[in-house]
Amino acid sequence: MAGVSRGGVWALEIGFRNSDIIQRVGALSPALNVNYARPEFDPFSLILLGNLPSTIFLMSGDPDYASKKTLELSEALHEADIEHRYVLVSGNHESSTWRGILPELLHYLSVDW
Repeated sequence: MAGVSRGGVWALEIGFRNSDIIQRVGALSPALNVNYARPEFDPFSLILLGNLPSTIFLMSGDPDYASKKTLELSEALHEADIEHRYVLVSGNHESSTWRGILPELLHYLSVDW
């Protein structure tokens, strides 16, 4: 499961809550900075519960408004010793940035499938 911007947040929320059926999650520029989810849906809170998908891919653009919170999520995953990949690319919160990272995202999510 993967998503972009608000869809990236939803992919994280759904994937983190359903790791028994969703083992691969990708979030491109997840709009975590405007996400006001209740704790049972908040990706940051869900990290503390553990039992997350085995494959997590995060990406944001350098000047992207979503980059700060995406980096914070990556750091929270790292602190919880949860394997994941975080990629910071040059580009803003726009489709041309996301199109450029799609091959890497798809490879990462499917390499051992």
